[in-house]
Amino acid sequence: MSDYSEVVVVNEMEVGWEPFIVEQSIKGLFLIRRPFYKDNRGSFQEIVRIPDLEKKVGREINFQQSQLSISRPGVIRGIHVEPQDKLVTPLTGHMYSVVVDVRPNSSTFKKWMMFRFDNTSSEISKTSLFISKGLGNSICVPYESPQEVLYYYSVTEVYNPATAGRGIRYDDTELNIPWPIKNPIISKDRDTSLPSFSEFIERYGEDI
Repeated sequence: MSDYSEVVVVNEMEVGWEPFIVEQSIKGLFLIRRPFYKDNRGSFQEIVRIPDLEKKVGREINFQQSQLSISRPGVIRGIHVEPQDKLVTPLTGHMYSVVVDVRPNSSTFKKWMMFRFDNTSSEISKTSLFISKGLGNSICVPYESPQEVLYYYSVTEVYNPATAGRGIRYDDTELNIPWPIKNPIISKDRDTSLPSFSEFIERYGEDI
């Protein structure tokens, strides 16, 4: 495992009190988990309060687009580094989210964090990640996940074909991420053609 690595089991983390937002060891990466309420009707949970998030991040956040993604067991998606902030919330299944700092001037440049999510029950409170621009992110659904992963996320830029899918190979040897599965299902059209970490920095580093 890389010296730059850190693995976190999300459901075991204590988030604490208001505003329920905790910055991680990579600057600009935040874990968010607001209170979860349930009764005989079902349950309710806020995802995030944007004014609280803006205070933590230290700048305005203006989400422009939201979308849903479904990933089947066995899927790994490339480490995408589109030029935008992201708020991601896994809703179902088992999932690993990997976030990589690709900002050359950052004190945690090349560090990655792996978050393990368990959302296999509606009784489990949901946890979100706010991923600042300049951080790459990927997801992995282990084969043993009893469900597909439904993944809701908002971004601060409208879809742009010129930057969509920009990223790094999931199996980059320099990052050496210990993915929990072998022989993953990947996109041959997109993810296998992504550059290595070093190639990505050489190509885009000045613009991050």
